[in-house]
Amino acid sequence: MAEDKENGGRGPAEEEVPAAEEAAGGEAPEEAAEAAEAGEQAEAAQASAAGKPPRPRRAGAWLGGLALLAALGAAGAGGYAYWRLDHRLERMNERLAAVGDQGRQAQQALGGLRDELSALRKGQDKLGERADRLAKESDSLRQATQDLYARIEGGPTYWRLERLESLLVAADRVERLEHDPKAAYAALSEADRMLRELKDPAWLDVRKAVQDAMTRLEQVPAPDVPGIAFRLASLGDAALDLPLKRQQPPAFSGGPEKAEAGGEEAPPKGMWNRVKAALAEFWSDIKGLVRLRRSGEDIEPLLPPDKAAFLRHNLVLNLQAARLALLEDEPRIYRQSLTAARDWVNRFFDADSDEVAGMLSALKDLEGRTIAPDLPSLDKPLKVFRRVRQERGS
Repeated sequence: MAEDKENGGRGPAEEEVPAAEEAAGGEAPEEAAEAAEAGEQAEAAQASAAGKPPRPRRAGAWLGGLALLAALGAAGAGGYAYWRLDHRLERMNERLAAVGDQGRQAQQALGGLRDELSALRKGQDKLGERADRLAKESDSLRQATQDLYARIEGGPTYWRLERLESLLVAADRVERLEHDPKAAYAALSEADRMLRELKDPAWLDVRKAVQDAMTRLEQVPAPDVPGIAFRLASLGDAALDLPLKRQQPPAFSGGPEKAEAGGEEAPPKGMWNRVKAALAEFWSDIKGLVRLRRSGEDIEPLLPPDKAAFLRHNLVLNLQAARLALLEDEPRIYRQSLTAARDWVNRFFDADSDEVAGMLSALKDLEGRTIAPDLPSLDKPLKVFRRVRQERGS
C-alpha cells in the first residue's frame, strides 16, 4: 500500500498503460490519463475524509479501456503513417516525373550541343583548310619576293645568266626534236660569246662543255639536201621519156614455107591433089599461130600503147615521194621510195637502153646517201651550267 501511495495511487495496471501506449507508438492522449488520475485521487480523498476504506478498483475494466485506447492509438498511428507514406509516394512520383521531364530536356539539350559541336568542328576544319591555303600563298609570295630581290640585287649578271640558260635549252631542243644541227651550233656559239664576256673563272667548266659540243657538231656530215632534191626533180622529168620493154605484141606472119615461096604456085590438078594442098595450107597456118618458147624469167603482162603512160607516172610518183621524205627529214621513207622506183624501172623499162641504165645508176647513188646523220647529245652543257649556278647561288 505504501508503494501505491508513493506512486500516486496507481497500481501495476496503471504502469502498464503508458508502456502499452508507448509500444503502440506513444500516440495516447495525455489529457485522458491526467483526468483519470485526478478522479482516482478525488475518490481516495473522499474515502479518507469519511473514514471509509477506499473501494477496490476494477482492474479488468481498466485494462480493457487501456487496450481499447491502445488499439485506437495504434489504428490512428497506422492511418497517419499510411497517409504520410502515401503522401510521400505521391510527392516522390511527382518528383520522378519532374526528373524524367528534366532528363528528356537534358537529352534534347545534349543533342543540340552535339549538333553545335559538329558544326563547330566542320567550321574548324574549313578554317584549317583556309589557313593552310593562306600559308601556302604566303610562302609563294615570300618566295616570289625573294626571287625578285635576288634579281634586283643581281643586276645585269642575273639577266645574262637567264639568257645563257635559254640558249643552252634551245640548242638541246632544236638538236633533239627538229634535227637541225646548224641552228643548235648557232645557239651554242652565242652562248660561248656570252660566257666569254662574263670574264668569270667560275664559268670555265661551262664554256669547256659548250666548246666540246660545238666540236661534235662540226664533225657531223651535212647532207646536200637542196642538191639531192634538184636531182630527184630532174629524174622525175626524165622518167616520162624512158623506153618500156614492149609496148605491143609482134605482128603475125605466115609460116616459113610461105616466106620462102617466090611466087604463086599453079593450082594442082585433080580433086585429090586439091584436097591435099588445102590440108597442107591449113596445117601450115595452124603451126604459125602457136609458138612454144622456154624462159626462166616471169612473163610480164603487156600493156597497150595508150596505157603505157601509167607506168611512167607511177615512177614519177615514187621519185616525188622520195623528194618529200628528204625535205621532211624522213630517211626510212626516203630509202623505201627510191627502192620502189628502182624495182619499177627494172621490171617495166628496157634495161638495154642508155637512158634506163643512167636512171638506175642515179637511183642507186641517191639511195646510198645519208640524209639524216646521227647527232650528238647536247644536254651536258646545260647540266654543267645549272650545277655551277646552283653552287654559286646566282
